[in-house]
Amino acid sequence: MIDSISSPSLRAAFKFPFETKNWILQFVIGTALIFAGMVIPIIPIIFVYGYFAEVMRRAITDDAMTLPAWDNWGQLFKDGLRCFGVGAVYLGPGILVTIIGFFAYFVMLIASIAISPDSAYDSTTSGLIGLLSLGAMGVLFLSMFVGTLLLIVGAIPLPAAIANFIAHDKFSAAFHVREWGAILKADKWGYFIAWLIYLGLIAMLYIGFMLAYFTFFLCCFFYLAAFPIGLYLMMVSATIFGQYYRESAKLVPVDSKTTDTVNLISS
Repeated sequence: MIDSISSPSLRAAFKFPFETKNWILQFVIGTALIFAGMVIPIIPIIFVYGYFAEVMRRAITDDAMTLPAWDNWGQLFKDGLRCFGVGAVYLGPGILVTIIGFFAYFVMLIASIAISPDSAYDSTTSGLIGLLSLGAMGVLFLSMFVGTLLLIVGAIPLPAAIANFIAHDKFSAAFHVREWGAILKADKWGYFIAWLIYLGLIAMLYIGFMLAYFTFFLCCFFYLAAFPIGLYLMMVSATIFGQYYRESAKLVPVDSKTTDTVNLISS
């Protein structure tokens, strides 16, 4: 097992956001951007993605783990836009299949409703309505199943792909499957554990929301608290996956590295 999944490194990943000077200000700005993303599409979240990339970059290069200041907005936007693009490529097929499935479902459902007035007098029309309704449900469930499967397939390698692009500072590096695949192969269990930790954090957030849902006051409070908590989880996950990438890259045999691999990770 590599050092990036050791207890000391995990404790550091969970603690560093609160040990940074002016950490409250960094959280306020990040939370405000996430909240603004609920009103203004995409643009504010791009900067948050860029912030995620900067934290992961520091973990990959083994810099002192601190929350970066929200000052280099141009770089944040550039990195965030590339992160968004990588995510769109890896998760896009699943999202697209799901959207097409919902669109086809509503079209078939509306078509069945449109011809329903004649169903009482025409057995053929009644059969067509039943067929359309059954087909609509079939298309919906099939698209949800296939879309979810594609989302899972795309999400599993996504942190490694993003880490590879950040390490190389090249968008195309996210799609060098042989390169980041060798890093995953070097320590498959480490990557699995990193994913388990991330999913565990998401599950805890979900459980907290469900518990708060039963009380109106707590529900409202937890909704607002979810923004800084979400930002915190992004920073922790960026650190954990960044540390994993750095340590696992050291285990890749030299002859297995591509000529495009940067030599930013030293032993």
